Amino acid sequence: MSHPVDEYGHVAILYGGQSSERAISLISGQHVEEALKKQNIACSLIDTAVDCIQQLITLKPSRAFIALHGGEGEDGTIQGILEALNIPYTGSNLQASALAIDKYRTKLIWKGSQLPTPDFFLLNQETKQNYPIPCMVKATCQGSTIGTFFVKTIEDLTSALDKARVYGHEILIEQWINGDEFSVSILSHTILPPVRIIAASNFYDYHAKYKASDTQYLLPCQLPSLAEEQLKQLAYQAFTILGCSGWGRVDMMQDKQGKFWLIEVNTVPGLTPNSLVPKSAQALGINFPHLIRIILDQTMCYSNPLNHQDQTMPSIQKNETISCVETEPPSV
Repeated sequence: MSHPVDEYGHVAILYGGQSSERAISLISGQHVEEALKKQNIACSLIDTAVDCIQQLITLKPSRAFIALHGGEGEDGTIQGILEALNIPYTGSNLQASALAIDKYRTKLIWKGSQLPTPDFFLLNQETKQNYPIPCMVKATCQGSTIGTFFVKTIEDLTSALDKARVYGHEILIEQWINGDEFSVSILSHTILPPVRIIAASNFYDYHAKYKASDTQYLLPCQLPSLAEEQLKQLAYQAFTILGCSGWGRVDMMQDKQGKFWLIEVNTVPGLTPNSLVPKSAQALGINFPHLIRIILDQTMCYSNPLNHQDQTMPSIQKNETISCVETEPPSV
C-alpha cells in the first residue's frame, strides 16, 4: 500500500548541480517533479549548483529525492550534507556512493570478491604496463560515458588519454570486451528485467544514449532463461557488495563465449524518457509516476538518514509500492 500523500511532507528534488552530467540531471529532475505533482505530493526543485545548503535550510524539506548524476550528487557529497541536516534521502548512503562512483576502486572490490570484471590498471606516471589494445580509456569518476573512449589502435591512444584527462587526473585502462551490453536495474530488492543494448556504432557512448535515434533496446533481453538468471544474480551481488541500496543500475558486457563481465554501477541513474531504469520498470507494469513513488517511499523506512545503510528494503511486485518491513532478498 502507498503512504497517504500528506505523510510525505514537502519533498526537495535535488537536480542540476555542477557535474559534467548537469544537462541530463536537469531533465531527470523536471520529470521527477512532474511525476510527484501528478500524485499531489508537495515538492520543490533545488538546483544544487547554487548554495545548496542554504536552500535546504530555508526550505526545510521533509525528505529529499536525489536526481543528480555524477559529481557531488553521486560521490557522497550531497548524501553527507543531507545526513548532517537530518533529511532522509533516496538511494545509496554516503559510503556506498563514494565507492561506486569510482570505477577503479569499485573494480578492486569486485576483483577481491572474485566477481568477474575486465582486466584493468590505473594509469600514472610510473605505469610501465603494456596497453591491451583494443581497450577502454576512462576517467575514473564520470558517468554517462563522459570521459570514456574506445581505443582501437595504438595510434588512437594518445588522443584518448588527453581527452580523458580533461575529466580527472586518474585514468583507468580497461580491457575491451567484444560482445553485447546489458543493463540491470535494481529497485529495493527487486531485480528488474534486464535490457540488451545495441548501439549502431558498437559503443554505447553519450551520443548513443541521448541523441541517436538508431540505438536499440531489447526488452525482453533475448537471453536463455538460465543465462538471464545468472545475469540478474551477478548484478545484484555487484550492487550489494559495494553497500549500495534503494535503487540503481549495473552495467555489464557478455563476451562471445557467453561470460558476463561487470563494468560499473550507477547509484543515481537517469530518469529521462530514454533512461534504462524506467524502461525496465515499465516491463513489470510500473509506470513512471509509480516508479518515482516507489523510490520516494524508501525514505519513509527510516527516521534518521544516519541509519540509512542499515535499512532492509522489501521486494516490489507488479503495481505495488513498498512497506517498511524486512523481507528475504532478492526477488527476480
